[in-house]
Amino acid sequence: MKPAPFETDLGTLAVFDPKALLHRMRQPKTWWRESQNVLDVPEVLEGKVALFPIGREGRFASRLEVGGTLSDTEKRLLKGTVGKLGLQVVGEDVFCGAAERLPGDGVGDRIMAIPDTGAYYKVAPGDYDAVVHVLDWRTDREFFDEDGEPLPTAPADFVVFLTRRETPFDAPMELPALDDLITRAEASKEALRVPRVVRRAVSTSPRGPRSSHVPLPEPEPEPEAPPAFGPLEPALVRRAYKDVLESKELRDPGTHWGTLVLKPRDPSLQTKDVTAEDLLTKVTRVRNEMRVLEQKVNAHEKLEEDEKLNLDAQVTAVYAAMARVAEFLADP
Repeated sequence: MKPAPFETDLGTLAVFDPKALLHRMRQPKTWWRESQNVLDVPEVLEGKVALFPIGREGRFASRLEVGGTLSDTEKRLLKGTVGKLGLQVVGEDVFCGAAERLPGDGVGDRIMAIPDTGAYYKVAPGDYDAVVHVLDWRTDREFFDEDGEPLPTAPADFVVFLTRRETPFDAPMELPALDDLITRAEASKEALRVPRVVRRAVSTSPRGPRSSHVPLPEPEPEPEAPPAFGPLEPALVRRAYKDVLESKELRDPGTHWGTLVLKPRDPSLQTKDVTAEDLLTKVTRVRNEMRVLEQKVNAHEKLEEDEKLNLDAQVTAVYAAMARVAEFLADP
């Protein structure tokens, strides 16, 4: 079964039958977040809904199966299992995905398929136990294409298995975050290396001394040329964008060129052709993500106003640069 992608800002994987939560539909959507621990939610303690904390927000993929088994690839990528929690199925549709889809604020009485939020699965009515198997595959290059996008054959981050409940439900005392099962490698010294800054040599003018000497401004420090391969440095990325935006040799893609050729410094590596349409799509995606980041910074409760202003200035600069590139690519 193909995994269903979902994106969550609440960092929680939810498995529930909407008909079992109709009594929550008219309540605020924050009803399940009144406590920081999902095990304090009455429906979780009663075994009606399964809420698994992920440990961070982001984009993930999940799949659900009744009485299933892991494939050989999933067994190789398995990092651990969390659960069990209870699930009560009243109708025949069980949702598995972002906790933002939980009923509340007058929404949740109808089954709706919303992209990138999860998926509904057909499950027979009854009481079930739910466990989540956590897979670690996002550091494996075999599941990504040349552009760094996940392949259609990429596995799920979370595999949810349901089994018929044979004994009365007993909620666990603790519930670890799903992301805690994945060991994060520490950054290497090479990745943390700060590029050495070099200064351009200023040529002396052949003219004689002037009556009123005005000192020339010191040139802006510029990072040295990027290596043939290796991790990207933020300073080099900023320099590359600046060179592109200030270049006068660019032509409109609709009338002069339609493909950008990326040629690595290492001659043993192949070149990469990127169409103007694909580049516009990626630039637009980055621009939209920066807009979302700016909104999150402004709404952050723990940041001071001066910290928000400093972060907003950096985010706005990147967003403005992306907007100029998108306008250039989109304007015929």
